[in-house]
Amino acid sequence: VLSTTSPLTIAFGQTAPVTLTVYNTTSAFNAPTGAATFLDGATVLGTASQTMSPYMFNASLGAGHHTLSATYAGDARTLAATSNSIAIQVNPASQTIVFGALSNVNFGVTPFMIGATSSSGLAVTFVSTSTPVCTVAGNTVTVVGGGKCSITASQAGNANFAAAPPVT
Repeated sequence: VLSTTSPLTIAFGQTAPVTLTVYNTTSAFNAPTGAATFLDGATVLGTASQTMSPYMFNASLGAGHHTLSATYAGDARTLAATSNSIAIQVNPASQTIVFGALSNVNFGVTPFMIGATSSSGLAVTFVSTSTPVCTVAGNTVTVVGGGKCSITASQAGNANFAAAPPVT
């Protein structure tokens, strides 16, 4: 029997602990030994080998829908077996951007670099929302006129992380 103490919907980055309990149904009980393989569909997540049931494994899963199961290889006294399935939904994790305030500069200043980080570690992109005053190429700001320069930092996310709220 495959079971989990995890909620059936989790965020990316959380593990799903799964436990496979193997029962010997013969009249003389002997604890099963050997290996259990934990699967996500047909993909092997990992194995657990020990001298008795239950077999435990912490599954680290990407965002999306997952159908977890396990197989028990069997031993001299216990037949091989395949478990029931457990469906787990992994939602993309949230993320934030750290983009500090920029110093005042004078018109005519040499183009300068800016930086920001996302809590996911994914690359942050920049855009000027005041192009008559400043432009951005990559992470380099060029002042092109007088006035207030406004730059927005963004991170669009990916399969495992939702888009971060933009920071200006």
